[in-house]
Amino acid sequence: MERKLRISAGGIVIKDNRILLVRYGDISGKSYLVAPGGSVNSEEGLSQAAVRELKEETGLDIVPGKILCVEDLCFDIYRMTKVWFLCRVVGGRLERTQGAIDEKISEVKWYLKNEIRDEIVYPSIIMDYSWKSFSQKTWQTKYLEMTYADF
Repeated sequence: MERKLRISAGGIVIKDNRILLVRYGDISGKSYLVAPGGSVNSEEGLSQAAVRELKEETGLDIVPGKILCVEDLCFDIYRMTKVWFLCRVVGGRLERTQGAIDEKISEVKWYLKNEIRDEIVYPSIIMDYSWKSFSQKTWQTKYLEMTYADF
């Protein structure tokens, strides 16, 4: 089956040992957490898309830094390559925005790592690595092998 291609960008934001995540749910009642982000518009760069998407979904203004990882996902109808930036907050107010509501995001929240241990979390580096390691100079961008997403 030929899938449509989609390019996306998102932000991993850590502040005071907490990470910013949004919660999605499906019709079966299963939910998952993901760092905020979304599709790149045809006239914007990857980092611009991350800034826009975080504002739309969380109400926060961010500045993207280095690329932490590139995620490769396959869904039923499309294949998505998503670039994840390490970001810092520079303004705004955390809220479940109208954009979040429109995208069926049920929650926008800062989480401690121990609060998400039993959750489904994307991208996987959030659970696989120490969050402090993301900001270290020795961090090297990771490529996350293609995963078949069931959401």
